[in-house]
Amino acid sequence: MPGVAPHTGVARQRVLVAILVYNGRAFVPRGLASAAQLRLTSRHDVDVLVLDDASPDVGWSEELREICERLGLGYYGTPRNLGIPRNMNLAFRRAMSGRYDHVIIANSDVIFPATLVSGLTMVADADPSIASVTAWSNHVS
Repeated sequence: MPGVAPHTGVARQRVLVAILVYNGRAFVPRGLASAAQLRLTSRHDVDVLVLDDASPDVGWSEELREICERLGLGYYGTPRNLGIPRNMNLAFRRAMSGRYDHVIIANSDVIFPATLVSGLTMVADADPSIASVTAWSNHVS
């Protein structure tokens, strides 16, 4: 059941942040820590789901699951490598079955700013004909 925004009595929107992971032991934990903060800084009800695409790095999937558990993030490990498009579809299916208002798909090397969820949903909610919003970045190659 969605939370209620303080002082307004209005239900808060539910947002699923799905992070696609394939290996990345050196950088993924930092991004996941920033994703966990989204639940604390957003005016939305935010859930984070990590989709491990059968990472072949020995022991990484188990370590990733433990990190997710420690941070309070959802985790799903695919039984075999599905690739990016199929993992995105898993995220969308989860968002639909969970009746989320929005879904954010992110790569595993993202450090999430505190304003990510509110910034993206504000644009998406501005006009019912908007189906997709893409974040801007200033630190990618």
